[in-house]
Parts: sequence; C-alpha cells; structure tokens
Amino acid sequence: MKDHEAVRIALGNEPINFLGLSYGAQLGAQYAALFPDNIRTLALDGIAQHSQGQAANILIESSSYTVSLKLFFEWASTNESSPLKGEEVEEFWMSLLTNATESPINASGCDGKKCRADVNAEEILFSAQLLLVETTGDVKRNNSWGALASALYNASQGDATAFATSLADPSVLSFLAIGCLDWTATRTLSESLQKQTMGETYTPLTRGASQSYQIQHQCIGWPAAVVNPPKKLEIKSETTILLVSSEADPETGYPWAIGMLEEIENKVLVTRKGSGHTSFALGGETADVMGKYLITGQAPEEGLFLPS
Repeated sequence: MKDHEAVRIALGNEPINFLGLSYGAQLGAQYAALFPDNIRTLALDGIAQHSQGQAANILIESSSYTVSLKLFFEWASTNESSPLKGEEVEEFWMSLLTNATESPINASGCDGKKCRADVNAEEILFSAQLLLVETTGDVKRNNSWGALASALYNASQGDATAFATSLADPSVLSFLAIGCLDWTATRTLSESLQKQTMGETYTPLTRGASQSYQIQHQCIGWPAAVVNPPKKLEIKSETTILLVSSEADPETGYPWAIGMLEEIENKVLVTRKGSGHTSFALGGETADVMGKYLITGQAPEEGLFLPS
C-alpha cells in the first residue's frame, strides 16, 4: 500500500483514483485505512475481506462457490450449447467426485512434466472453481460455463486434462507466496482434518474447497513470517467508497462485502445479480455505474441491485 502512495506522490501528489478487483480490493481497502485523505475515488470490486478467521473464510468462500456452482448446474442441464443438457448435473457432479476419489482419472493431455498425468476429486474441485472465476466479457457466462461443462463431460468419459494440476505455471508460486504473507496457516494434521470435516458437512457440493482452504493448508511450514496479518480496518474518509459485489461470486463471496460495511464509515454497496468473479470487466450496468463514479467522483445511491 505504501508503494501505491509513493507512485501517487511521484505522479504529482494529486488525490488517487483506485479501482481494486478481487485481491486488489483488499489492497485498496488497506490503502484507504492508511491514507484516507489522499483519495478522490476508490472502487472495490469483488471484495476480499481481510479480517475474518480461518474457519469463517473457508465457509464463506466455499459456500459462495456452492451458490455459483448451483447456478451453473441449472444452466448446464438446460442450455442447448451444454454437453450436459438433459442431465441431472448435480448428481452427475457428485458421482464424478466419488469416482475420482476412488480412482484418479487419466489426463491424456499431460505427461507428468507440465501437468499431472491423472486427476483426483480434490483437483476437480479446485479447478472447477477457477473455471467459474475466469469469466470475462460475457455477461451470460457461456464461455467459462461451456468450458466447465465440456471439462466435466470429458472427465466422465475418462479424460480429465482440463482439471489437471499445472506443474509449470509460475503464477502458482507467486500466488502462494502472497497468500502465505497475508494469512495464517493450519498448524497441525488434526486441525487440517477438522477443517476438512467442516467443509464436507456444511458445503458438501464443494467439500470446503476454496482458495482460502488452499492457502491455509499450503502455507504450512512456509519459511517467512506473516507480515500482513488479518485485522479489522477502521476506514474514515470524506470520500464515499464504492463497494461492488455479485450475489453469486464463486470466489469473493457476498458475505465479505457485507462484512466490509462494518469496516468503512463512508461507503455505498452496489449488488449485481448473478454470478461471475468481479463485475467491471463484464461491461454491464454495474460496470457503467463504476465507470461513472470513477470519472465524476459522484457515488451512486445506496442499495442499488442491478441485473448485469
């Protein structure tokens, strides 16, 4: 956040205009807590709340993933472009996870060097969340939903390449490093098993799978200390801060946006109906409201619920 402030000063010491998407929303909120008087506009899209405990984060993100997944099931079972049209897709999903738990599915497009040569249920769960997240430019989400439907169909036919864990993507390590500096990790095997039980009990469709779950478990034994530990913010700025969240974001869940209302004194929350991770890139009515705010500095009315 202090590097953003250094850039602001270097560019002329004028008040900043900041659009933060997903993790960028966390950075924007923390910037506002440190430099509340240096903001012209601050729009936070896809809210990552950096003050919840470990269990709460898993439950919030995995339940948000579940909400988005159910909307996908409905689409995949009825849309003409879906290879799963006519299926009971939720039952199809659960059966595929059961099969992949008992015996990993072959990934014919992988040789074990660039990506893993077979895929288990856990990999399907984590990869499916990313396919729901990676939606840009298509308000109906047919692009990523179609890719997920095809991936599930192919996996049921014995080829789970689309879900295979990458062994060559450097962003995996950078994401992990950032997460381990921001969040505390699981400490013991017993605690890990307890979180697994919690996820399977409260969010059975996703079994607790989420990026929050991954961070907490993958950061066990990380050699560097947490330098940006979770804490509740108290943001007091004369600038009205714009918060934006969809009802069914598969990653940054709506409860985090609601939670941030307690941490920001002067704010407005705009809610987009439907799914997809963040809203600005989708180009609908919500993106128009955000653009107008960033250009004019005038916040929208409180309580907007927009269809796109």
